[in-house]
Amino acid sequence: MKILDINELHRLVPAAFADAPANTVSDRYSFIPTLRVVGQLAEQDWFPVEASQSKRVGDPIHATHMIKFRKLDTRIQIGGVAPEIWVINNHAALRRITMRAGFYKWACSNGLVVSVPGMIDERFDKIHIDNAAFEFEKAFAIATHRLQAATTQIEEWMRIPLNFVEQNDFAAEAILIRNHDDPVWSKHFDAHEFLTRRRPEDKGHDLWTVFNVVQENIMKGGVQGAVRTTKPITQVAEVQRINEGLWQLATEYGTFHGVN
Repeated sequence: MKILDINELHRLVPAAFADAPANTVSDRYSFIPTLRVVGQLAEQDWFPVEASQSKRVGDPIHATHMIKFRKLDTRIQIGGVAPEIWVINNHAALRRITMRAGFYKWACSNGLVVSVPGMIDERFDKIHIDNAAFEFEKAFAIATHRLQAATTQIEEWMRIPLNFVEQNDFAAEAILIRNHDDPVWSKHFDAHEFLTRRRPEDKGHDLWTVFNVVQENIMKGGVQGAVRTTKPITQVAEVQRINEGLWQLATEYGTFHGVN
């Protein structure tokens, strides 16, 4: 595991180093510098390992950015994933700072963010901080609690077999999530293409494996449709939106099979 140093962070997410908000925000906006959160997580032995920010903006210093953190002693966990904490921020008042529970998938070097509304309380998967004090301890406790609960959930999903029809239905619903629930555009893609296994260890048909296969195919792109080949998902907001939607979809399938 490679920890990003300050120079690497500055190169990848210059917005994390903003020392003031954009001049377009109102006086009521509470500026919470991302770099402060990086230091607070380091005190808890969580360190930055991946970072990105939105590029299609005119003000890169105040753009939406995301940093992923892992512990130094991280080992592969259940289901071939390791826990992460994702911090997402924006200094132009386009969104409030959030801290999310996530996982890193070792087999494909891919990440996924956890989102299961209401599993513990209604604020569980959406830790928003919009005051200058930044309730870091509360946000950190909720994120780590969420990771523990999600690990149990993954174990349950690994025990749920999906038949051929359920797998295709899952992929079809995932395509809709990717395409903002647009049925016209989604019909150009064959659900079966998103179930293509990229490695031998993904041959299983349990809910966890199917979720991972579909998620990787969506996020990494390269799936041939009727009129175009899908591109990788790189924009911070889209990565978060799609990951959360897919996690919620898997949760619904788990509930249908009597778990979660």
